[in-house]
Amino acid sequence: MIRLLVLALFAVATLLAQDEILELTEWRAREGDDARWARPDFDDRDWQKEAPLATGLIQLPRIAAGHQPVIWYRATYRIPSHWAGHALMLGIWKLDDAYEVYADGVKIGAFGSMPPPGSKDHQLVSAFAYRRMTFPIPREMSGDGEVTIALRRWRLPVPYSWETHAAAPIPGAPLPVIGLTAAVERERRTLDYESYLRGLPGVLAWLVSLACGVLCLSILRKGETRELLWAGLALIASGVYWAISLPMTLMAGPAKNSLAAFGLCFGVLAAAHLFFGWFLAELVPRWRTWLRWASVLMAIGVAAPFVSTYLYSPPIEVTLGLRRLSFMVQCAISLGAAWVVWRSRLPGLSLVVLAIAVRAVTLAITNIWNSANYYSAGPFVISVRRTSDAVIAVAFAALLFVRARRERIRQKDLARDLEAARRVQETLLGAGDAAVPGFTVNAVCLPALEVGGDFYQTMPAGDGAMLVIVGDVSGKGLQAAMLVSSVIGSLRNEFSRSPGEVLAHLNRSLVGRTGGGFVTCCCARFDADATVTVANAGHLAPYADGRELEVEAGLPLGIAPDAAYTESKVAGTEFVFVSDGVVEAANPKGELFGFERTREIAGKSAQEIAAAAKAWGQNDDITVVTVRRSG
Repeated sequence: MIRLLVLALFAVATLLAQDEILELTEWRAREGDDARWARPDFDDRDWQKEAPLATGLIQLPRIAAGHQPVIWYRATYRIPSHWAGHALMLGIWKLDDAYEVYADGVKIGAFGSMPPPGSKDHQLVSAFAYRRMTFPIPREMSGDGEVTIALRRWRLPVPYSWETHAAAPIPGAPLPVIGLTAAVERERRTLDYESYLRGLPGVLAWLVSLACGVLCLSILRKGETRELLWAGLALIASGVYWAISLPMTLMAGPAKNSLAAFGLCFGVLAAAHLFFGWFLAELVPRWRTWLRWASVLMAIGVAAPFVSTYLYSPPIEVTLGLRRLSFMVQCAISLGAAWVVWRSRLPGLSLVVLAIAVRAVTLAITNIWNSANYYSAGPFVISVRRTSDAVIAVAFAALLFVRARRERIRQKDLARDLEAARRVQETLLGAGDAAVPGFTVNAVCLPALEVGGDFYQTMPAGDGAMLVIVGDVSGKGLQAAMLVSSVIGSLRNEFSRSPGEVLAHLNRSLVGRTGGGFVTCCCARFDADATVTVANAGHLAPYADGRELEVEAGLPLGIAPDAAYTESKVAGTEFVFVSDGVVEAANPKGELFGFERTREIAGKSAQEIAAAAKAWGQNDDITVVTVRRSG
């Protein structure tokens, strides 16, 4: 609001000071280079009329075969009488090439540097990011009421558009002026504010790209989806490309002296296309290889014109052809990417497809057919390319926001389902805690995730005996927990209380149902006469009175349907059964808790053993069951 108010004040001041400024509208022009053409007494009546001076990049006549790269402009103007004795100034508001300015044959200033005529430099596709320039005119030059202004200008050999927020080549570019110093300076400031106002949509466009990119990376830090990384990098690189162009507007001098800046811009733009392809590849895995190679070609297509033009200086026709071919490749790849994304029929991608198609059409209109890239809309100037970039940025952000929201909802639903599964598993395991007189049983089961693959059951075996089953399903998570449910269900249907027969029954029920995995299990029957019978199916051997028992390991369950399990008679009063989550617990250094540490604490309670393993570094389900005779 303040900027608009200042602009209005400047505009009013300009209207009130119209008699203090004179627009320079009538010029004569000639190709070639001769120092005499700056003199006020030189006869230029046979020169070509150039009214007004072609100050915009679009209107500028280009160098044709056999033409000189240097062109002179001359104009003689009468100074109003009421300007006599005042300091005068020449203002040139929009002239994209290098030039020198003369007043009555005396050089009063320059913009950029003029290359020697006939040198190779004029073949280089260089650009001068224009700046509104003012040149003081000495008082003595206007003493006789007339002043002759001459411009020695080096023309660009090919069309080139360096896009910035204040450099929109729109019709009606301001003409050069001469006038009182204060009035000319006021006019320059007014035009600057007008440019800022006209360029606000462009500034907003690249700010949108940057903001959307930062948003994607901020979501990534929360651990959402991997495609956010590539989308964020692509959008930020696109925004940085446009942001770098802003200071180029204020750069005086030829672009060939700023190859690093131009190379950085084209490098960032190439990276944006590369990241964009990687983003699409994450969205459409089926076409991942094609999309990644397409993005590499896009990046090469963006960088190729810069590399060839600024480093090798090819003929003008080659430069134009290469530039047009580059945009044709980009257009074709963009349309191909839009088709691939559309064929994937993934939810939420319609907006991205539309944005990609808009980008492709924009490339075709603004570069392949050399149509205008800018359009006026009230006081603003709209850049088609920057607007399409903003549309793509918004499409990215909208798509990724929707996908991230769906992913959060899915994670919440999954967490709720896992919590329900955990409660069910706890119920199933707890239902097997049958109290048998004469025995004290303590059990701890700590899943590595919400649900786990470890299980244990205790049940009466008749005649005062008790059956203890401890097992471990390969893997973790929901799939392992579902297999645990199957194991417990099979135990409920087994009426034998012989450890070997129990394991054989479980083995037969699990064959073909483990999904390529297996189940380890140890079954022990504690009789009232202090006899303990143990059968093992690939599980860790139990500990008795602090020592590891020697029992036959046996084949894990679910592998071979005819597997048999040998029973062993052991003695002891305190038994400890553990899963491999205890011995395989690992600290940050990678050291395992191991069998020796497990043996050292085998005489402690189940809670203490489990807590020690978890504190060491849990990476698997931990189950500890202790059995002591109490009578």
